Amino acid sequence: MAKILVVDDDEIVLELLKDFIGGLGHEVYTAPDPVSFLARVKLISPDIVIMDLQMPAGGADVAVAALQASESLRGIPLLFCTSIPLEEARRRFPESPLRRYASKPIDFPSFVEKLDILLVEAGRLKAGPKP
Repeated sequence: MAKILVVDDDEIVLELLKDFIGGLGHEVYTAPDPVSFLARVKLISPDIVIMDLQMPAGGADVAVAALQASESLRGIPLLFCTSIPLEEARRRFPESPLRRYASKPIDFPSFVEKLDILLVEAGRLKAGPKP
């Protein structure tokens, strides 16, 4: 399974996603803000990052800029999980093969589908039948 880093300033969302994604068999790490994220992403080398857009300390803008500036980190896929309108999320962070978007409140079946597709397309997880 995959190593996943979840970044959100809402502790309840962090725990919810950690428990849910961990229950799918993935190894889950968390960060409550972009500053913690930047320290952890280098140590963990996650297969994917799930990130809220609206956080203190510069939010996703700071975190994504740091990822893009690092040759070793810029290839990490991102699943943005946000309560802002998805049109705004796509404007701030244009679509690419390494990005997907999920709305809050989270529709878990759709969320899992986006997570799996992104991991497979990024070559971080092999496609196969679901148990």
